[in-house]
Amino acid sequence: MTAVPPAASDDPAEAPYRQLFEQNVAVQLVVEPTTGAIVDANRAAADFYGYSREALVTRSVTELAALPDDDVLQTLEVAAELGAHAYAFPHRHASGALRLVEIYAGPLSLHGRSLVHMIVHDVTERVRAEDAARELHAERVAHQRTVELHAQLQRQQTLSRIGELVAAVAHEVRNPLFAISSTLDAMRARLGETPEVQRYFPVLASQVERLNLLMRDLLDYGKPVALSLDDVEAERVVELVLELVRAMAQQGEVRLTSRVSPTLPPLRADRQRVVQVLQNVVANAVQHSRPGDEVEIRVDATRLEDRPAIMFRVLDRGPGFAAGEEMRIFEPFVSRRRGGTGMGLALAHRLVHDHGGAIEAGNRDGGGACLRVTLPAS
Repeated sequence: MTAVPPAASDDPAEAPYRQLFEQNVAVQLVVEPTTGAIVDANRAAADFYGYSREALVTRSVTELAALPDDDVLQTLEVAAELGAHAYAFPHRHASGALRLVEIYAGPLSLHGRSLVHMIVHDVTERVRAEDAARELHAERVAHQRTVELHAQLQRQQTLSRIGELVAAVAHEVRNPLFAISSTLDAMRARLGETPEVQRYFPVLASQVERLNLLMRDLLDYGKPVALSLDDVEAERVVELVLELVRAMAQQGEVRLTSRVSPTLPPLRADRQRVVQVLQNVVANAVQHSRPGDEVEIRVDATRLEDRPAIMFRVLDRGPGFAAGEEMRIFEPFVSRRRGGTGMGLALAHRLVHDHGGAIEAGNRDGGGACLRVTLPAS
């Protein structure tokens, strides 16, 4: 560091440095490192601290710093012995006001004395602005989170009311539907396999079965679910789901693949319900795939609200989701497929949230959909 004369000198060579020190707009101090005594201060220092230069050189830098004396002297010792050093702490104005400063200090050899040269930058306003920006950002994040939670709560309340309604409707429809099914069976037995029976009865029977499945889903969606929680291996869940969906995939000429990360912790879940969730999600992916397409299940460890969790991703190469459709697909009776009941993903959404998990939908790069099911780990 350039040697700066601490006092006027008769040496002409020192005059430019003395002028540079005194007239520099940066606050500068020259101090004795073992005591902290201020040997010299420029005009900017006098203006900043609110003392005259004459008063400053009668003080110690420990009087200016709002820190214990030992801490201040230790920083001076480090700067004197190890070279240029930067640190930040509050300094006190003559009025008593505190200003946060950044100090760049380094050793200075002058007239045989080992001193420390300090350049002081007032960063109070900058730090206040940074703090205000952080607080504003935190407030915005908190507000956004509050809005999201409020919307989620309203949605859950709406879905709960819908669930109660559809369960009541399903219960009322179930008995007449059973009567229709029984009557069809009796008529077929009585009429035999005539051409008319062979032509019309399979259509009627398939529609009755479709209604039966819909009623089952409605009842499942509407009634409270008592979960039987246990440690569940994610790999075994995937195996069961692939077995259950394989026939549907083969019929549609869709390939099923899986990739499960090793050494995953077990899920803390109801195995039957988790299988039901993933079966619905994978079946949905198969139904939206074309012959020759692949549906893949990927399973990895993740975090859910700072807790260990397992994420199941179901990826397809189907049409994906239109803008704004990603959340609506989890509502009852919303289906992207002609003839679909719109209950499979709604029921999956309900069961995932009963587990304290999360389910999300999005599009893949290059086309296709990705549904993510995240469930707590044990």
